[in-house]
Amino acid sequence: MGNQYFLDIQAAEGNQLHALLEFYFAMSSPSKDADFYVVRILSKTTPNPDNTNWRLDSSGVDDSNGPANRVYAAVDAPAAIRYDWNNPSSVYDFTENRIVTVTETYSISGSLEGQIFGCIELGACASSKGAIDAGYQVTNQYSVALYLFTIRPAGGSTNFEWKLGLNKQGLPQERNEGVQEVFLVVTVPHATTASINNIQFDGHLWQTCFLCAYAHDWAQISSITLHYYPTIRIYSCPTTDTIYRSHGRSIDTALPDPWWPPYQSGYEFDKSTACIDDTVEVQMGTGSHYVQYAASGFLPNYAWHGKIYINGVLTAEGDVGRDNPITAYFTL
Repeated sequence: MGNQYFLDIQAAEGNQLHALLEFYFAMSSPSKDADFYVVRILSKTTPNPDNTNWRLDSSGVDDSNGPANRVYAAVDAPAAIRYDWNNPSSVYDFTENRIVTVTETYSISGSLEGQIFGCIELGACASSKGAIDAGYQVTNQYSVALYLFTIRPAGGSTNFEWKLGLNKQGLPQERNEGVQEVFLVVTVPHATTASINNIQFDGHLWQTCFLCAYAHDWAQISSITLHYYPTIRIYSCPTTDTIYRSHGRSIDTALPDPWWPPYQSGYEFDKSTACIDDTVEVQMGTGSHYVQYAASGFLPNYAWHGKIYINGVLTAEGDVGRDNPITAYFTL
């Protein structure tokens, strides 16, 4: 997983637009000739919480004033968006509005008898968690409303959008938050940089006044660059060592030998007497690479046992000391 972005817009009218983007990477298997980037997008439109005159636009996904929430993305690489995975011809239309009633009943301690008996006789005793009956049972009942939204995806191989609209007008659904969670899938040749050069978030609301004013809260991120960053994980534990040790890591260059003071800050990544578990993402080009790791103890009396994982795959393992680094070789 890579970076996260969070977008927070507080409009002058008190309406809100929020968005969260999370970036994930995967390599095609088994050929490993393509890289996949999955962007998880959560977008939310919220009417002014303190002014009940503001409502989500309920005109629908195709109305010029709507939709209640919209996400749009465009990329620079031809045919990069896997539009077939984003279901461009589908409309997710939830047409049934349902009220779910939940009833809970549970017992309370008989030691409370003296406190509750009087109000049971009066038939007018209730707690914050429900009504108490003569059998010392607490019963609570509440309702959960499931509201209606339509999510309509559309687009092609270089741009895509998702529109969310209410398919039922009126209260209370227009005072709810308009939320959608979508996934943008981008694929490019292995180790190729791709850019999302335009991503937009829209929220449409209206106000119950004489003029029925509309508000359009809008935000845009002009460019997000997607890089291939392989992950390098080093996991190491002391076997015969009990002393506070330095741990060094080098990438595509030899680690100082022996790994002993004075340590070079460009290589030292941890100090510990207990197990370490460290993961980094490093931008690399295609071709052959290697990683070295050493601890400042020595074999066999003050040894550590280390493992190096490349993209989650165990690539090198062995006992480690100041004169005994382990090396992981790999190809991208």
